[in-house]
Amino acid sequence: MRRVPKGLVMVAFLVSSSAFVLAPANAAVRAPSPLVTARKLTCVADVSNAMPKLNTTVYVLVHSQPRTHVVAHAYFKHHMVQKSSFTSKFGTSRIGVKVGQAAKGYKVNVTVNVAARGAVARCGTSFTPE
Repeated sequence: MRRVPKGLVMVAFLVSSSAFVLAPANAAVRAPSPLVTARKLTCVADVSNAMPKLNTTVYVLVHSQPRTHVVAHAYFKHHMVQKSSFTSKFGTSRIGVKVGQAAKGYKVNVTVNVAARGAVARCGTSFTPE
């Protein structure tokens, strides 16, 4: 048991580990703000090249909160490609999608889902192979 000087009170806050602070007995003491606040998850997607040539790679650029799980689905004329990643500490992710021998002139829609702590956000973009 710790001894506390007269006129002070010991206040304990549990954040990631125990922390004790000495404060005047008559002071209003607030708990520290949480390290992670609940915010609405955002999602913004774009492509590196909206009209890529065949046999090249298009990059889906995603912006969201830092360290969120990202899943991109590219819907080609005859098949679908799924790729996943995580956003960086800056909230960005770059996912490569091979164009290959996709149908020229057919718009490829890309849907993106981001998820973190039970929250989900969706966005999308597209490209048309030449």
